[in-house]
Formats: sequence, structure tokens, C-alpha cells
Amino acid sequence: MAKSIDVEALTNYEISANGKRFRLNFRPASGDYNSITLPSDCLNQLLMTVPRIATEVLRQQYGDDNLRLVYPLHDWALSKTEGSSHLVLTLKGWDGLEIAFAIEPDDLSKIAAQMHEAGGLPEDSRVN
Repeated sequence: MAKSIDVEALTNYEISANGKRFRLNFRPASGDYNSITLPSDCLNQLLMTVPRIATEVLRQQYGDDNLRLVYPLHDWALSKTEGSSHLVLTLKGWDGLEIAFAIEPDDLSKIAAQMHEAGGLPEDSRVN
């Protein structure tokens, strides 16, 4: 049977010198500081899993299946990738959250069209 540790707070993190492992440091209810060390390959699993966990937690806490995590947008950037038709759309939150998406130029036109339909773009803006 797996050992369960009730964690009160995550304290910080560390990355190995070669970048192949990372450590999450935490304070359990017992008061002693502990850590878990994982291979860097686990980062993508965490990044994909944590938002789903957060959404499920919100929905269960408030009994509303329509709730989702929403972050205020602080800044964004659009850049071209070398040797690809994709653009990279980077969205940045106020709290340091930053996520980048590979996006096709046609998708940007679709986004602009939906923004226009939703009233998010002025009437005189054009979407080609």
C-alpha cells in the first residue's frame, strides 16, 4: 500500500545541475520538511494533469460543472517559428504564469472572427 503524506504547503523547488531531475519541497502536517524528486520527463505530465485536477476540485467544491480556472491576461506575444508555418502564441498572466501554443495562421483568423461575433472587436475591424 502506498504511503500517504498530508501536505500543508509546497515551499519551493530545485532543479538538478544537469536539468534531468527536479525536486518539489513541501511541509507536511507533521511539520517536518520533505521533498519528492522526479525526472524532468514528469513535468509535462504534471502540466497536463494539474489544471484538470484544479477544475475538478473547483467543480466539486462549488457543485457547478461550468466552473473553470480563469487567469487575467497580463501580456501576450506572437512569434514565428523557424522552418514552420506555425506561429507561437504566448499568453502571460500577472502571477508569472506563462503558456505557449503552436498555432496555424488560419486559426488566428478564426479566433478574430469569433471575437468579432462575440463583440470583442470594433465594428470597423476586418478579418480576412
